Order: sequence, then structure tokens, then C-alpha cells
Amino acid sequence: MAEGVYGHMIISRENIAHTLAKKVENDGYRMKEASLLAERLLRNNALELFFPKGLPRSQPS
Repeated sequence: MAEGVYGHMIISRENIAHTLAKKVENDGYRMKEASLLAERLLRNNALELFFPKGLPRSQPS
């Protein structure tokens, strides 16, 4: 079970990276915008789901 979750996470990250890279390449996004969107998709969505009242105290600085 965990192997499948890990595998899907890797596939998702690769797909998001590929899509955002194409957007930057085609002048759809600036690099900063793509970076912020990647952070929202890959980090902040999960934090908001599992910690709805705010970020956990042990967040990276």
C-alpha cells in the first residue's frame, strides 16, 4: 500500500514539474510564479488539509 502511495507521489511531482516548466518556457508564468504554485500544490494544500487551524509549529524556516 505505502509503495503505491509513494509511487503516485513521485508521478504527481514529475507531472507538476513538467507542466510548470512548460508554462515558464512558453512565457505563461514567470519562474517565481511557478515556484509559488508548486509550493501551494505540493506543500500548502496538505498542510491546510491536515492542520486546518494553522501551520504546525515545526514548519521549515
